[in-house]
Amino acid sequence: MSGAISGQYIAVGGFTGSALSPLPSVLLLSPEGGLLYQWVSRGMILSSREINGSFILSGYGGSPGEGVEGLVLYHDKDKTKSFRLKGSTDIFLSDATYHDGAIMVAGYFAQTPRGDLDVLVARFNLEGRLLGLRCYGSVDYPDIAKRLIFDGENIMVLGETWAYNVSQGDVLLLKVRDDLTLVDSWSIGGAGIDSGEDVGVTRNGDYVIVGYTMGGEGTQGFLLRVSRIGGILWLRGYLSLGETYLKRVYVDPDTGRVYIVGSGVFEEGRKDPFLLVEDEIEGWIFNESRLEIVRSEPSLDLTGDIGGKHFFLYYPGGIIAGSLKGDVAVNYQLSGPSINSTLFLDDTSELSYYSKSIYGWRLLRGVVKERPCPKIQVVETDPKVSQVSVSTSTVKIERKAFKREFDPGLALRRILERNVPLVLLLPVFIVFLLVIYYALRGSILKRD
Repeated sequence: MSGAISGQYIAVGGFTGSALSPLPSVLLLSPEGGLLYQWVSRGMILSSREINGSFILSGYGGSPGEGVEGLVLYHDKDKTKSFRLKGSTDIFLSDATYHDGAIMVAGYFAQTPRGDLDVLVARFNLEGRLLGLRCYGSVDYPDIAKRLIFDGENIMVLGETWAYNVSQGDVLLLKVRDDLTLVDSWSIGGAGIDSGEDVGVTRNGDYVIVGYTMGGEGTQGFLLRVSRIGGILWLRGYLSLGETYLKRVYVDPDTGRVYIVGSGVFEEGRKDPFLLVEDEIEGWIFNESRLEIVRSEPSLDLTGDIGGKHFFLYYPGGIIAGSLKGDVAVNYQLSGPSINSTLFLDDTSELSYYSKSIYGWRLLRGVVKERPCPKIQVVETDPKVSQVSVSTSTVKIERKAFKREFDPGLALRRILERNVPLVLLLPVFIVFLLVIYYALRGSILKRD
């Protein structure tokens, strides 16, 4: 799910129904009630954004091989418009924004039936007239888009590319002009599967990318800083007791502080969202300043999200939305149990344990080129609209120290993990000592 907020109004995109038959859905909520927009096709809404008080959400619907179409919903106080991007191939939209009087979308499409995916970027106005379309990719390998931002000069498209090895994915970053012509493309990564999930811009124009990498240590999140002219400035991994993902990032334009939402395992048997805060130092590196594990009272399964200066927590039957710096939040409850408080549990003392060094990453230029585009049409459409009953309440945000019960097994595991080289070399060291012992013993016996 993905959310955005404007005043007392929020927009949340995702899906309704079951995971096997998901219906792309948008929920618009206010203190007066809610509206649910649904498309009768399998798919989901992946992105929600607030642009100057308006909401724009995007995703896809359909069935692969039978016609998947990109979906866009635009909503402001005066009007709500919905569009489908249909073409000669399956089209998946990952992100959308509103810029210079037009909707801009980023996604990907199937270039061939063999799985060669290419990035698609398009612009169209609120009347549904296509203003521009460009496609980028590598030959015979998948290239996809996930996020779309403006850096003040160019359009930046974050995605993933498999251009160099079919078993090794890298972060893909495209720099595109307003007319959608390609300025540059970068592939960033190492030996594993590296996926960029979100990107922000620092005060001096560098790019901050969060995502996850799958390699020898399992799945861990990463935070990457790339200079605006191309070059890795800072890279760090984060691995909790289980699979760890960094999903969304917000860079405060006033302080340079970076807020990251992720998910990880901090106690055996449960997965929690967390907020990681990084402070900018010397204009190019970061200091890990805070880690807060997010839970609710009573305890429910939560997933986390960031939209600008606000955070969202999704739980079965409701949504909590609040300011990153506030002490209260609003609970939009559709069904299920009520939440009394949201707990931000400070685990900063353990942050050094979760932080990992990542080595061997490189940045390569010119990984993708402009590619042929499919013929597409922008068609206005009318999703099914229904009223949703919503109750709102104020939820207190509590910040406490994260306390875990002492677990001897877990303590032993941590000692072993922190001393992996020593544990691995211990048998060799013992054998070495035995060899020396018997050699010295034999020498002494010969003297006697």
